[in-house]
Amino acid sequence: MQHEATPGIAWALQRPSKPTSRQAGYAPQALTDVVSEVYEDEGYMVPHMWAAILIYPFWPSMVKHIALYRNDFLRSLPPQARVMELASGHGVLSLLGAEERPNVQLEGIDISPPAVAVANRVLGASGHGGRVKFAVEDIVAFERENKGDKYQGIIAAMLAEHLEDPRPLFRSISRLLDKDGLVFFSTAIESAQKDHIYEFNYESQPLRMAEEVGLRATRLVSDASAPLLGTRFLPRATAMILRHR
Repeated sequence: MQHEATPGIAWALQRPSKPTSRQAGYAPQALTDVVSEVYEDEGYMVPHMWAAILIYPFWPSMVKHIALYRNDFLRSLPPQARVMELASGHGVLSLLGAEERPNVQLEGIDISPPAVAVANRVLGASGHGGRVKFAVEDIVAFERENKGDKYQGIIAAMLAEHLEDPRPLFRSISRLLDKDGLVFFSTAIESAQKDHIYEFNYESQPLRMAEEVGLRATRLVSDASAPLLGTRFLPRATAMILRHR
């Protein structure tokens, strides 16, 4: 999703949707509607996932994200690291990780069956089937069943804006992350899309959410494409490396 990786977290499904005070710009749909109309719709998701893969080489705002992911996340992981990608979507970030680091194990979970089907097709052509796996699952069930397992690396790329409240995502990341582990986190800022529910207006907002759960940022980049004349918002994407304080 990301196109952006597909969102795979369903905390907000446990609550009725309601507007929040930070929604000052676009009017998002309820998450329940997005799940049925987007994530579970094979006719929408499959072509969307294939197109989404192309953002990494062709979107100017993603160039520094990939450099940060490779140089400051992947290359800093210890040998034999276990890496979890939350909302893995088309799976390209996990597969890039496997290509860059042949001595790590990666797994991705996503709530969208069509997205996971695309990820597994790409995985089948990648040659990394022995070290990467993708599954249909949401983080609520995953946390309940993982029995306290920790990960040396966590990827949560272009996910937070797809949630009604991103704070539980940060709490889950903090609980799943090993004491010396690293997080690659990214999100959209002021970027109205059909499945963007939470509107971040400032780069400091996701950073504060991370800090509230005991994480700190060691690197942060934020980039935008060329703004359109007369527009109120400047759509951009921010990415950061997080670790425990």
